[in-house]
This record gives sequence, C-alpha cells and structure tokens, in this order.
Amino acid sequence: MPATALPRLALLLAAGAAATAAAGAWLLVRAPGPGGALGIWLREAQRGQALAADSGDALARVERADRAVRALAEGRMTLVGAAAHIAEVHRQLLELYPRAPLPFPDLPEEERACRVAIQGARICAGEGPAGKVLTTRLEGEPARLQARGPLQLPPPPALPSTSRPRDASQAGYAVVPLPGDR
Repeated sequence: MPATALPRLALLLAAGAAATAAAGAWLLVRAPGPGGALGIWLREAQRGQALAADSGDALARVERADRAVRALAEGRMTLVGAAAHIAEVHRQLLELYPRAPLPFPDLPEEERACRVAIQGARICAGEGPAGKVLTTRLEGEPARLQARGPLQLPPPPALPSTSRPRDASQAGYAVVPLPGDR
C-alpha cells in the first residue's frame, strides 16, 4: 500500500465513523414515533417506575391483609376487622383487573372476605386441637353476625403490632436464592 493511501484510508474511515454516529444520533432522536427512540425509552422507563410503585402498593396491601389474618388467628383481631382488610385488597384488585377471579364468587363481598379470613386463620393455626377450636368458632361467626342484620364491614382497623420480627418465609412466601446471591 503506498504511503499516500494511508491518510486517505484514515480520512475515509473517520468520515464513515462520523456518518454512522450521525445516523445513530438521528435514529435516537428522530426515529418514527413521538420523541423518537429516546422518547420511547423515557416513556417506558416512566411506565416501569409507575408499575413498580403500583406493585409495591399492592404488595403492601397484601402484607396488611396477611398481618390481619395472623392477628385473627392469634386472637388479636376480630373476624370483621380481618375481613375488612381482605375486602380492601379484593376491591383494589378488581379496580386494576375487573375480570380477576375471586374466591367464593357466589357470595356477597362481605361474606366472601369473612370466608377468606377464616381460611387464612385455619392455615395459620394449623391442624392441632387449638386450630380446630379456632376454626369451629370462626366458621359460626358469620351466621351470628348475619342474625343481627346484614353483614357490613367497617373500614379496615389499625393492625395490632407484631411481637416478633417477620421475614419473607413467615408471610407464606418461599425464599428462593437467586443466582449470584450468597
């Protein structure tokens, strides 16, 4: 290769690199659609943040319902109070997903929430004698409440404080290590 060809080749490569960078920048800003690719990326980043906030809120509501059911099983909350927390979770679920299936679909909202709270308390209390006594008592409570009139749930009451620290395994979630966790 002659010595004069090397500067021409370098100039040609520099021009090609500049053209490629300019085309990339043009695509980043002027790609089809409002705001180009950068605008699309920014909108998706904002959407991701909103979804993360929504899922954090949903997880907090489910955690409150879980704490209410545990308090019910431990005798620190009434069935109606625990059911109010569960009904709140169901209402907010239906706001986000109107066709979401709910347990006990043939029951009114209040009774459905009571039945879900009883199921959760049964799981928390276990299969022993104390669990059977608790389940028997709780299963009769909706009928006693309805004998006084239509079952109505109040706004969710404040949750009693927990006496012991909680971790993910106590909330009924499996703790699965991810690759890279030690």
